[in-house]
Amino acid sequence: MIDHALRTLRGGDYRDAMNIATGQEPAIVMAPAIIVTTSTFWRNAWRYQARAYRHVYWETGTVLGNLLAVAADSQLPARPVLGFVDADINALLGVDGEREAAISLVAWGRTAARAPGSLPVPPLALETEPISAGEIEFPEIGAMHAASSLASPAEVATWREPSLEPSAGGGHTGAIPLRPIPAGQVPAETIDDVIDRRRSFRKYDTATALSFATFSTVLERSGRAVRFDGTKTDDAALTSRYLLVNRVDEIDPGNYAVSADASSLTLIQAGDVSTLAFELACFQEYAGETHVNVYEMADLDRALRRFGNRGYRVAQLEAAIAGAKLQLAAHALDLGAVGSTSLDDRVTAALAPGTEDLSFMFVAVFGERRRPIA
Repeated sequence: MIDHALRTLRGGDYRDAMNIATGQEPAIVMAPAIIVTTSTFWRNAWRYQARAYRHVYWETGTVLGNLLAVAADSQLPARPVLGFVDADINALLGVDGEREAAISLVAWGRTAARAPGSLPVPPLALETEPISAGEIEFPEIGAMHAASSLASPAEVATWREPSLEPSAGGGHTGAIPLRPIPAGQVPAETIDDVIDRRRSFRKYDTATALSFATFSTVLERSGRAVRFDGTKTDDAALTSRYLLVNRVDEIDPGNYAVSADASSLTLIQAGDVSTLAFELACFQEYAGETHVNVYEMADLDRALRRFGNRGYRVAQLEAAIAGAKLQLAAHALDLGAVGSTSLDDRVTAALAPGTEDLSFMFVAVFGERRRPIA
């Protein structure tokens, strides 16, 4: 059952408990409201088994992509926070941390008023409606989540402090500047309307090329890095973006890398990539038919050196938010888009050179939708 409602779990102002659990993260301390996302692992594990742990962050990324877009449209400060004592946030919400667990926090707004002192946090005995007659446990999910959990406010503060080492970069040259639609010519539609009509499109117009300006706009608008509590302003993103282009005006079909600032492309290899895209997407036809496949790749060694085991969470969520932003940008321009899945390690090899040390995190496709015949 889907219950689109606000329901009180505890009466009172528990922001100070959040402050403590996040090691006094400034964005949380100054926030008048804090949004917590959780995941019930079985909701995806019944189908994807242990791989469902990826889907936890893909779905959280969709939620955060929408939240951050609404916040930006409203000029409301919002910051995703991934550093927190997992057990304390779970206890505050009354979830067990094993079947359902807190995944992210979002500091929502900013105020000079400080939270009152801590309130007691007695255990909650909440009835939960079963989502199926039975469940199968996949131990890898629990082990992965436990290994990347933080145990104390001091550990959270230490985790958050260092800066990321510079990204090695892909070393690509010969950039093609992107040419987005001028801001004044972008369709004037509210973000609420874009989110409301967003759908997963898998039917694309194979007879029509995507204009280079529209293509550029989707990449430029969705390519701006998202900052978490553990990243500094001048830190390079953990993820980088690669494309398989099928049909875009003014550029050849082929494999491309997108610059870190989302202002240009580099052609890695020209040629028909439609069959490759189809195969990488676990042989799903829409990947070969769409105009562009966008792969979010991450240097996991770099992420783990900086963030420890929690680095996988950060990299996966950064990639998923980028994918969510891409799909919103595509829908805002009346295109179709959908997130997909891929043959993980084969993606790394297929997009080379430049991806040898990178791991596949997320993929979304976009292009001109196949319209109904009038």
